[in-house]
Amino acid sequence: MADIHLTLPALILAFGALQGFLLAAMLFGHRRGQRPANRILAVLVLVISLQLSDACLGMAGLLERWPHLIFATRPLWFLIPPLLLAYVQRFLHPDSRFRAIDLLHLVPMLLALASLTRFYLLPGPAKVETWISLYGRSEPGGLTLFFWNFYTLQLTAYVAAAMGRLRAAMRDDGGTADPIRATHTRWVATLLGAVTVYLLLALVTIAILTATRIYVSLIDYLSIAMLTVCVHLIAVTAIRTPERLFPVLDRLAVKYRHSALSEDARHDLTERLTALMESERPFLNRDLRPKDLAGRLDITPHQLSQVLNQELEQSFYDFVNGYRVAEARRRLSDPASRHLTVEAIAAEVGFNSRASFYRVFKKATGRTPGDFLAALDGGATATGEET
Repeated sequence: MADIHLTLPALILAFGALQGFLLAAMLFGHRRGQRPANRILAVLVLVISLQLSDACLGMAGLLERWPHLIFATRPLWFLIPPLLLAYVQRFLHPDSRFRAIDLLHLVPMLLALASLTRFYLLPGPAKVETWISLYGRSEPGGLTLFFWNFYTLQLTAYVAAAMGRLRAAMRDDGGTADPIRATHTRWVATLLGAVTVYLLLALVTIAILTATRIYVSLIDYLSIAMLTVCVHLIAVTAIRTPERLFPVLDRLAVKYRHSALSEDARHDLTERLTALMESERPFLNRDLRPKDLAGRLDITPHQLSQVLNQELEQSFYDFVNGYRVAEARRRLSDPASRHLTVEAIAAEVGFNSRASFYRVFKKATGRTPGDFLAALDGGATATGEET
């Protein structure tokens, strides 16, 4: 039975793997921020942690004791590049959606899995013998070279694509003064920079292997250790500058960091605000401004904005227009108001123009006021015919 070697490199990789597992759980379970993007990042960190665990077991001599773990995570290497690109795309463009064609990114992993099927069915001693024949000598086999050449080629293509997404986002932002957006792009640039260093080390390893057929363990260890650095970078970012990973939460936290309103005070103000809107209906005033509504609650406009943003996740005008649209729908449905034009009803509920009323109404209901009335008339006609 092979001896166990708890060397410093093995311990470093073990620390990186453990840190990665904890970080993946945190990213996946966090309920604020860009949840889809952070869940993709969680899967990416999990896959990297599995690779670090595999490398740690190999260095410590434990794979020979547990042969059925040999190559267990190898196909997952081909998930790292597409997950990286998917995270960058979703983080920079939260509105992007999954498409069926995106499943093609899984093809390299599935091919690797298929190529290893026969190996997985081997008994333990045969797996150890195969593993030693590939990695237990100074001259690597052709299969090993093919695997790493293909992987580094794939990673190079995906890193280039991710950098292209980053450059496009920075170009689209132009001269934006939004510091939060600038923080996001800097974070992506930092992450891609760390991945690029890992890629360069992997390319050096492959170049030496291909040119000399000599396996240089030091460079290979450095490239794998760089994955530990990537995991550590993400962990430190999540702890020290969480606004990079959880932008929705921290954008509001940064904006209202000097506010004296406690969470309980915001809840109380939300109830008072809702009661005010329903009882006094200030939204009917077409000249209603934030300071007017804040004055009725004896708070500042900034505090009103905080309550709307953090408790209701709405802007002032979205909040007020929501009540106006609800009132317009009620009046359009009321037979007693049928003598009024749509423009007259729009003015009565607080809109300053026909155009703004139509735009807000369609955004809220999915149809124009005219379509809404037509649906009412159609329903009334159908009811009359049944009678």
